Amino acid sequence: MTVSGPVILRCCILILLKKKLLLAFLDICRQARYASRLLKGSSSSAGRRIFPPRLTKHDERLGYRIDQGAYIKDGTFGIVVQQNGRPHGKAVAKTIVDPRADKGEDVVDRLKKDAESRGFL
Repeated sequence: MTVSGPVILRCCILILLKKKLLLAFLDICRQARYASRLLKGSSSSAGRRIFPPRLTKHDERLGYRIDQGAYIKDGTFGIVVQQNGRPHGKAVAKTIVDPRADKGEDVVDRLKKDAESRGFL
């Protein structure tokens, strides 16, 4: 099966748009008022959304979201960046957060590095 030039071009454009959207999402997360939300995990919040709030307009506009993963007894917890939609697909990025030691910007930096290592950036 051969693939024509226009099909390849469309695929490349879609990949670039997804990468730009993910970078824009992580830049928004870096802002102080949002970055502080990344540090607020709890044992009862595992599997729930951290950012952005669950509204259709946010899901459509931002394209990604951050959910809390497992809460660990030492007070740390995991967070996961996922693409919005059904099904959500595999994780775009993951990291462990220690709210006593981390700053929100540090968490975003780790998420960005993990997304790069997974091939999303």
